[in-house]
Amino acid sequence: MKSAKPSNTVSSQAFAPRSWRHRAWALLLAITPLGAACDFIAQKDLTPGQSTEADVRRWMGQPEMIWEESDGSRTLEYPRGPMGKETYFVTIGADGRYRRIEQVLTEENFRKVQPGMTRDQVRQILGKPGEISRFKRQNEEVWGWRYLEATQRTMFFYAHFDQDTGLLKRTDQMQDWKTSKH
Repeated sequence: MKSAKPSNTVSSQAFAPRSWRHRAWALLLAITPLGAACDFIAQKDLTPGQSTEADVRRWMGQPEMIWEESDGSRTLEYPRGPMGKETYFVTIGADGRYRRIEQVLTEENFRKVQPGMTRDQVRQILGKPGEISRFKRQNEEVWGWRYLEATQRTMFFYAHFDQDTGLLKRTDQMQDWKTSKH
């Protein structure tokens, strides 16, 4: 005869999904700083004109997107979102050599984003957004990027696109209150 389990016990399987979620988040939080550290190391260890695209990929990994430029050079996109605050564009010359690395989530680049631009034009300035939301009533698709402003406050930059035309309607910025110390 089988004995019944006491009513106050719960199978360990009931907690497995939650346990795995916690472990996944802990792992993500543990390795996120390593990604940023790799970018810092890459900036120090890559030599313009000498390092190759293979060297860049060894330090920074596989790019999210590659932009082929008209002069034969290539731009490799390395977003560090959704929780990261940087997006790096790495320029590889037509000769296959590393030229420079640039953090593109800057006030200067945000000012370049203007109403009437397409999604592709905005992405070529800021890289892949950390989040994309759709608002049916407003007929908007909103792209968002986290970034650090000059005073080191974590902020969001938002680009609002018309869902029908795909053109940028407006932009706005707001502080990330979740990370605020106030």
